[in-house]
Amino acid sequence: MPSDDPRTVAAKKGAKWGAVAGLALAQIYISHNSPLGFYTGSLPIVFLLCIGSGVAIGAAIGRWAATID
Repeated sequence: MPSDDPRTVAAKKGAKWGAVAGLALAQIYISHNSPLGFYTGSLPIVFLLCIGSGVAIGAAIGRWAATID
């Protein structure tokens, strides 16, 4: 599939905004679960799950939105 395909462009844009939303969600989760001012859990797992999920969902939404006429 060529990179100038509208569905590919929309999926990339959705993935980018999904990553931003995932990062914000990870920050909110960490701040709400830090009773002593620092997070005692595994930070890489929180960021991996939130950002990864955001990228996947954002790309899927972007690709789906590009197919709507």
